[in-house]
Amino acid sequence: SAASLQHTNERLVEAVSMRRFRPNIVIEGAYAFEEDYWGKVRFHQVQNALSCVDADSNTKMPRQDGGGDCTLDMEMVKPCSRCIMPNIDPNKGELNSREPSRSMMKFRSGGAIGLKNVKWRKEI
Repeated sequence: SAASLQHTNERLVEAVSMRRFRPNIVIEGAYAFEEDYWGKVRFHQVQNALSCVDADSNTKMPRQDGGGDCTLDMEMVKPCSRCIMPNIDPNKGELNSREPSRSMMKFRSGGAIGLKNVKWRKEI
């Protein structure tokens, strides 16, 4: 989320842009790292989806009409694994072998964020 990036930048020696994390979706209006605890995200007014969620029954169903807006749910399976992509400047293609990953490990590792699932602690 935008708040998570702001929180992260407050702890880094040099701030980074959202592009460093290569997000597909950026959430505005959430608390920092609130997304760590979401089980599902619901998107409204989705176009060109193959299936939608029926608002009345809350069940997934194939798209019948071929157009228009619909509601779509995304289940959260697990937090993202850590990789070196945030260490690569997307504007220059240059790798900083340590940052921001090194600083983030102090407050964003699996153990630091309280993950209960032991198998995820080393991945995140």
